[in-house]
Amino acid sequence: MDFKLKNGDDIKEVLKAAYDMELDVSGGWGYDENFPTIIGKDNQTPKNQLEYMLASMRVNLEMNITQPRE
Repeated sequence: MDFKLKNGDDIKEVLKAAYDMELDVSGGWGYDENFPTIIGKDNQTPKNQLEYMLASMRVNLEMNITQPRE
């Protein structure tokens, strides 16, 4: 998989494409206040666990999935 994250990317679409996962989130990746991550109310996961999971997914995307293959 080759993904390129950009600050305007919709988080919900990227999570679906990369992890085949649908969460009640919207917005961007939270790199700055112009593109916040918005967590909806329809998630079954506790908020602090969801925040950790989203941060882990973002790190995995940045460090592994979006890097060029050697």
